Amino acid sequence: MNAALMAEFRAALSIPYISGAIVDPLLGGLIISCCVSYFLLRFFDKIPTKNPILKSVILSFVALGIDFILLGVAASRTIDAPHVFLIGVMLNIPRFLLLGIVIGYLYNERAHSYSKEKNEFNQ
Repeated sequence: MNAALMAEFRAALSIPYISGAIVDPLLGGLIISCCVSYFLLRFFDKIPTKNPILKSVILSFVALGIDFILLGVAASRTIDAPHVFLIGVMLNIPRFLLLGIVIGYLYNERAHSYSKEKNEFNQ
């Protein structure tokens, strides 16, 4: 079902298969994850929760909001704009949610391993 939705989405926006299914999501995911990681490290104390996973999810949903704006502009060029926009939303929400969870988990693991090394060094 997901492949059929992606094919319909690519067809509506006239995106070629290699570019739209392989290269663009990979590069886009790397860029977005680097931005979310950077802002998590840079503004960790200013994000309003104590859990790093929640902080990362908040940042990834900010990136998702920016993606919704860009997706809305791209979908407005098609005949069936609301349908194309909803397909894009359905495909992107799980990706951005998992991106935030994984980045927060990795940050949490890094912070705990660093504190363990620091405690071992001080003893």
